[in-house]
Amino acid sequence: MEGIRVEPILEGRFALDGGAMFGIIPKPLWNRTNPADSSNRIDLSARCMLIRHPTAGNILVDAGIGTKWDDKGRAIYKIRHQEDDGTTLGIEGSLKAAGLTPDDIDHVILTHLHLDHAGGLTRWADERCEDVVPVFAGKPHYVMQEHWAWANSPSVRDRGSFIPRDFRFLEATPDAAPLHLLAGQTELFPGVTLIPRYGHTQAMSCVKVDAEDATYIYLADLIPTSGHLKIPYVMGYDLQPLITCREKQEILSEAARHNWRLFFEHDPTTAWCHIEPYKRGYRQAK
Repeated sequence: MEGIRVEPILEGRFALDGGAMFGIIPKPLWNRTNPADSSNRIDLSARCMLIRHPTAGNILVDAGIGTKWDDKGRAIYKIRHQEDDGTTLGIEGSLKAAGLTPDDIDHVILTHLHLDHAGGLTRWADERCEDVVPVFAGKPHYVMQEHWAWANSPSVRDRGSFIPRDFRFLEATPDAAPLHLLAGQTELFPGVTLIPRYGHTQAMSCVKVDAEDATYIYLADLIPTSGHLKIPYVMGYDLQPLITCREKQEILSEAARHNWRLFFEHDPTTAWCHIEPYKRGYRQAK
């Protein structure tokens, strides 16, 4: 669609256990594309999507892992908000590099509310690190209604993936940051469509954007890195892995047929790519 542009916004970097990230796939296979450190963790990015829209304004998809971490949490997840060259990340620093401030964001879309996707929605109110304030104050936030209900009452298996202080402010202070709950596949703005997926968590959204230069599909945790393109390469975190396999096949088939660009939220080096059929699946196009 004319006038729609897409940019990656790197909010931060972190690391998770490679075995958890690849489920039943043996380490000698996934270690080729996503090498593990001495603690068996693989490097990941918290990459948001910025959509510059001719009528809706600036739309941010996801908000990264955020900066509200103590030393123990930073060590466990190897969280970094500064690049080796000294570049400052974090949602505010990364938006600044794109010529924007949080006040310039008009809409915030949440694919889901796991800690590495919603952490950047809030920051500490002061140096006491007790209360949080919204980063995108007064701006509408969008999430699937089914997912909102799940995040506020998760299962014992995935409770640790949600940190209430990241998102509960949306319900407690609706005037500060309006919450809009969506149902089913939704064209939220012209050229911007949310597609609910159920394998990773209840009603996570992938976001399809018909931009000027290409159609992008923001994959969130359906296909977190380019190393997860093979259908069986499914995370141990997924609540319903067989559904993830089916949903991956559906998205990859459409992406190959229509030459969409896959936008990876967690790949440490590759922001997006085209794919091509390969043997019984798909691979990154050469």
